[in-house]
Amino acid sequence: MADDCTLSPLGWRSLWDVTLARGPWRDADEAVLRQPADGRLVFTAASHRRLVIARRDAPGPALGGLPARIADVSDNWRALEITGIGGRELLARGVEIDILPAALPIGDACQTLCAGVPVIVHVLDDATIELFIAASYAPWLARWLAASLWVMTGRAG
Repeated sequence: MADDCTLSPLGWRSLWDVTLARGPWRDADEAVLRQPADGRLVFTAASHRRLVIARRDAPGPALGGLPARIADVSDNWRALEITGIGGRELLARGVEIDILPAALPIGDACQTLCAGVPVIVHVLDDATIELFIAASYAPWLARWLAASLWVMTGRAG
């Protein structure tokens, strides 16, 4: 299945860490962060934290009066796109979570480790996964994934 899998570096993405000053998030709080026109994804990093991912030129999220702080963490992450129906199979070699479609459906994102490296996995569709890698480890993990692909298929990514 991994025969059609490819790895490609992506351009810059904007990522913001939004932390509430008190208490857990409510649905109404999270709705303030979502701006579908920007193609934003908001996912849970902890009960009081959300991570907002958007294209590089998108404006930062507006808080709309929420008692929260925003930190631009874009420079802390590098993006890699895994395309092909074998993408989940490739990631399964290194991630510490269940990445089957029932556990991580299209549109979802989660934070985990891949080969011991902090990553954010974002499933775009059946054949496309965005992998955000902690910046200082990105070159190493890209090589690790390419080597894993070679072991699985006999060809480089």
